[in-house]
Amino acid sequence: MSLIKLVWPEEYEDYKVVQVKFDNRSAFLFGNPWKYDEVLQGYILRNFLMGEGITYEPVFGRLSGENIPKISGERYQVLGMGQASIMPEDKTANFFGSSGDYGIGLDQNQLYQLRKQEKDWKIEIPRIVRLF
Repeated sequence: MSLIKLVWPEEYEDYKVVQVKFDNRSAFLFGNPWKYDEVLQGYILRNFLMGEGITYEPVFGRLSGENIPKISGERYQVLGMGQASIMPEDKTANFFGSSGDYGIGLDQNQLYQLRKQEKDWKIEIPRIVRLF
């Protein structure tokens, strides 16, 4: 089992989350709720792929109609999407929700893997993942 790449947000807030596997690695991506280009999960994924030099095929989001990356490509696969309430002072992360544009929820297997990896954080995992 390889480590999941992530950087915990430093502010108490609700963040959009993208769980992605790329080049045989895994990452948790947190959007910045104060930046327009990180409001949608598709934007978060697009920014990440561009930063990694990974090309993607664009599609239109199911709800937003925005131009966003396809859910998978030659070098990447989205595992899940949703949101997380992050409380850095308490080292607590409460994951919930799903993506309306992609019609998928959070990947529970990766959340359990994250819980094992980040032993000093309290990771709350939803019992039922709501899908669109």
